[in-house]
Amino acid sequence: MMIYPRKSLRDNGFEWLKKEGVRAGFSVETVIDDTLSWGVDGGASLFVDGVRCDLPDMAVMRHYDTAISLSFERLGVRTVNTSVSMSLSYNKGLTHVALSSAGIPMPETLWGASVDYDRAAGMLGLPFVLKSAVGSKGERVWLVSSRREYDARLPLCEGGAVAQRYVFEASGRDIRVWVVGGRAVAAVRRVGSGDFRSNYSLGGSVEPYALTPEVASLAVSASQTLGLEFSGVDIMESAHGPLVCEVNGNAGFRSVSALGTADIPAELFAYLASVVR
Repeated sequence: MMIYPRKSLRDNGFEWLKKEGVRAGFSVETVIDDTLSWGVDGGASLFVDGVRCDLPDMAVMRHYDTAISLSFERLGVRTVNTSVSMSLSYNKGLTHVALSSAGIPMPETLWGASVDYDRAAGMLGLPFVLKSAVGSKGERVWLVSSRREYDARLPLCEGGAVAQRYVFEASGRDIRVWVVGGRAVAAVRRVGSGDFRSNYSLGGSVEPYALTPEVASLAVSASQTLGLEFSGVDIMESAHGPLVCEVNGNAGFRSVSALGTADIPAELFAYLASVVR
């Protein structure tokens, strides 16, 4: 069972995943999150659109919804990714705590319910990057050069604020690495379109990137530290070596698909088939 938010109905990516799942030998059902419910009637029950159905052997979470993940896990259903790993990757502050504690290099970071501007500017220099702790696709990420800009952006941060040193030499460029089952399976270089952010969803472009052992190892370490079986790891090339910027537990794959250099859905379901045999 693949679980999606309703907004994903606008994207046909789930049909591609479903096709590859069937090709790998799975019976695949695509379910929208708000159609799911649980009950107890002589035992735990799962309902889809109010109709009781059998529990799946596995739930592939294409959605950051801890309640759904935990509900499946409580019933003994394997989730990919797990509720814990998805929670760690969803919140950029928690991602930083987990990765920095494991010694994985990241840009210098401050985070909390509110980050003091003077402390951030003094520690990180100007400009620095301000992010909402919760968010994806480059949304709610700003380059801050003054207290006025900071004060305007801070109220827009959801789940807390994350301030990071601006890596000038990596501005508008990063490397996205897809990790499946502890293996770096593909990568692209993303280039922003006149923006310090490099996200493909914001109009950026992609270029082929030949994975180096150092970058591949860093991406795998970051993914495994968070407990993710499937992830997209964003890495910046700084003057002092590669740095992990973010880790996405619900990674899209349109950018690498545009190059035709890798088939992420096929890689994912080949891995899932290997772990259920």
